[in-house]
Amino acid sequence: MLQALRDDDATIHQATESRKAHALSAYRRGIPKARIATAGGITRQTLDNWIARAGVEQLPPDAAAVLPAES
Repeated sequence: MLQALRDDDATIHQATESRKAHALSAYRRGIPKARIATAGGITRQTLDNWIARAGVEQLPPDAAAVLPAES
C-alpha cells in the first residue's frame, strides 16, 4: 500500500509539472491568465505563483505571433 501511495504521488507530481509547463508556455505566448487557469483547472493564484517563481514574462504580441506552435 505504501508503494501505491508513492506511485500516486509521483504521478500527481508529473501531471502538475506538465500542467505548469503548459501554463507557463501559454502565458509567455500572451494567452490571458483567466483562460489559462480555467483550461488548466488551476486557480489564478496558483498560476500567479508559478509565473512569479519561474520569472516568466509575456512576449510582445507581434513576437508571440511568429513563434512555432509547441506540441
